[in-house]
This record gives sequence, C-alpha cells and structure tokens, in this order.
Amino acid sequence: MQYIINGVINFSGTLKFKLEKEVSFSTVSKIPTKLGSSNDNNLIVTMDVEDDELSLAKERATIELNRICNMLSYFQNIPISNCRTTGAASHVSNKEGKHIVTMEEIITLDDVLLLVRGLGPVATDQLVDNLVKVYSTEFEDILSMWRQAISEESPVTKYLLLYRVMESLFKNNTQNLTGWIMTMETEVPMFLVRGKHKVTLYTHLRHSIHPQRSLFPTKEIRDLLPRFQDLVKKAISDKFGNV
Repeated sequence: MQYIINGVINFSGTLKFKLEKEVSFSTVSKIPTKLGSSNDNNLIVTMDVEDDELSLAKERATIELNRICNMLSYFQNIPISNCRTTGAASHVSNKEGKHIVTMEEIITLDDVLLLVRGLGPVATDQLVDNLVKVYSTEFEDILSMWRQAISEESPVTKYLLLYRVMESLFKNNTQNLTGWIMTMETEVPMFLVRGKHKVTLYTHLRHSIHPQRSLFPTKEIRDLLPRFQDLVKKAISDKFGNV
C-alpha cells in the first residue's frame, strides 16, 4: 500500500528557516520526499512511503524525518525544537494515473512565528545534496547529539551537551582534547587540576558544573557558548572532513 506521510519540522529559539522553492529528492532508504516552507516558516515534509501497514509507514517516515532534522541542524546550524508526522493518507492510482485518497489521518500542531532566515536556490541545492548522501553511523550519531545540544534553551545544559559531543569525538581522552583546543586557540586560558595536569577553560567550566556546587558559573558559560559551539563544529569538521 502507498501512504502519503506528512510531517513538520519546527524550529526553536528566535530563528526560523525558509526555502525559496520546494525541493524533491529520494532519501537514503529510497523514499520519495518533498520539503518546503509553510506559511509560518517551519518546514513541511511529505513522504510517499510504500509499506504493508500505516503504522509501519509512519515509523519509517519518522526515522527519515529525524535524519533530515539532524542534517538541517548541522549543515544549516539551526536549532530544531521537534519534528513529527502531522498526518497520513493511503492512496491508489486510477486508470489515468491520478492518486485517489482512500484514508486520511490528521494531527493538529501549533507554533509561533519568530525571526526568519531565507535559503536561496544555490544553497537549497546544496542542502539537498547533503540530505541524500550516505554517511557513516558515527557521523550520524554525532549529528544527533549536535542537534540536541544546539536546540537546548538552558545555557548550562547546552554547554554540557556540547561538551559531550567533544568527549565523543575525542573518545573521552581529555589530554587529546586539550591538545587539539590549544592548537585552535593558542591563548586559551589554562587551569591546573589537582596539581597534576592542565586543562583548558572549556574543560574547567565543564568540571565546575557539578550537583554538589551551590553556584554554577552560569555567566561565564553563557558568554563562552557561541565560541564553544563554533569550536565543537570545527572539531566535527576536522574529524569527518567535508563529508
């Protein structure tokens, strides 16, 4: 049975995202997909999924929808609050090749319009290229972590999640992470840990976020967040190249 699965990608924070034209492509799992902007500048996703049951079709569509969100989050550097299916319809084709809807399911979603960032034709084509590529499992896992991190509203939690991405990239080896940061920022402040070894300001702040502390360095973290986020993205790029 053929199912048309509709979905929405909702952006978080103060930034929205707009495509100047609707784009069509096939996902890695060969699902025909259309991506376009809604009137409120979220993204509308339509997938034509072939499966035995609606529940199975929706499950496949949800997996692909999350993958698209991960790619958008990384390649466009944009926070995403959620992505989910909003409706589904089964269809058959008549003799003229037109689709006839045989069943329809609709879910209502609400959202708020904020600041909009447009994406022109050339950048849109590049985005499609990003969406249809096959990536390593490790890279896709990192993108999932990245998306969760930059979509977090709390500065302290966002910092923790971004640092977790760094830990994953450097296999929890603080020495290697410290060395890499020092090559990127030669004048980064350093701190001595238990009189044994030095860590960068980024690791020092991470260590300062502890349940037993009555006060977190919230202001320092908030001020450092944009710089640290750029640094994390640079680390991803260095590890995986231009993917």
